[in-house]
Amino acid sequence: MVFEAVDALYHHLKKEGDVYKFQRPDNSEKEDIVINVVYYGADTVNEGILNINCFVPDITVSLKGKPSRMPDTKRLSEVSMSMYTLLKDKIKIDDYYFWLESQGIYKDEKSYFVNNRINFKKL
Repeated sequence: MVFEAVDALYHHLKKEGDVYKFQRPDNSEKEDIVINVVYYGADTVNEGILNINCFVPDITVSLKGKPSRMPDTKRLSEVSMSMYTLLKDKIKIDDYYFWLESQGIYKDEKSYFVNNRINFKKL
């Protein structure tokens, strides 16, 4: 079941920071980790794809004497590398294998985040 896979990854990532299932808390300005489901095969109930989105608050910089919010590229790079190191090789958590498929950097209305697309398969 898809919730079992989310729960397994959730408990594994809790040591990395504030982790949430499916949605980031409203008005959060912290570094949050959110796990959500992209795909869970109806035909093959033993595998699917999850997203682990790692949010990094913007920083304020001065551009032409005016404050402007910009991505914290140094921190985004650190978070990206940390997740890559954690998930680059297939890892076993409970009854599941998880492995990193791809990474990307995206922006929502409040901050940028590292999107980690994770494949999983139940043993």
